[in-house]
Amino acid sequence: MGFWQHLAESYDKNADALQKDYPLSTTSISNNSDIIVIIVIDGNGDFIRCDKIDKKSNSTRKNSGNPLVNVKIPVTEESLGRSSGVSPHPVFDQYGYLKGEGKKYDDYIEKLKRFAESGFATEQVRAIYKYVAKRTVASDMSEMQLEDKTNIVFQVEILGSPRTKTWEEIAFFDAWHQYYVAEKLKLVERKKWAEEKLASEKKLPANEKKKLKEETKLNNRVSLDYITGEQQLIATSHPKKISNASGNSKLVSDNDKSNYT
Repeated sequence: MGFWQHLAESYDKNADALQKDYPLSTTSISNNSDIIVIIVIDGNGDFIRCDKIDKKSNSTRKNSGNPLVNVKIPVTEESLGRSSGVSPHPVFDQYGYLKGEGKKYDDYIEKLKRFAESGFATEQVRAIYKYVAKRTVASDMSEMQLEDKTNIVFQVEILGSPRTKTWEEIAFFDAWHQYYVAEKLKLVERKKWAEEKLASEKKLPANEKKKLKEETKLNNRVSLDYITGEQQLIATSHPKKISNASGNSKLVSDNDKSNYT
């Protein structure tokens, strides 16, 4: 327990450094292997221009190269651990999710819509939703000839607001984290209700019973946090990038047989 207590104290002492880094609801992308596209829009969701963060390159005698740039983005547990499946990030994502067609776009825009229409959304989030919902990303980016895996972030220029880089806004990350936790807690309550209904009502119609059983399989639940002594949401997936941007080892693992973690 001493180890975990000291770890918790380390987080508390570095609270200022964690203002945009919520465990399991943020991660970072970089220009290490590709450019990062910046789509600039106004507060009404209208396209203004596009920009980019050039791919990292080493300096030479003839030029100074491009430095490594890390950009924070909001995520879900599922999107953070995605591999080949469809699991969109909530706001910033790859071109393949934003270009306006297919299941990736459909899932992305549905989740962004719910966030944008919630009471947690900032003006920037609402503007981003209005823009992406127009399905003009592909035509607006046509001259750049983007790959599906090229990352895209948004810069929102709102009259009277000096800060336009959404990925640098603490309020933006606060809004996503609060919304995400609220949604997960709703699912916790839904799962609890389904379990109680199945236990108390034995003669349910087959289709209703099947639906309730599906809801009991949801991973979202709360349990005792052994560090704080409080009831907290349980993480079912754990992030990569503990030691560096390309690291795949986890901080804690219960199935590591080869000392990988």
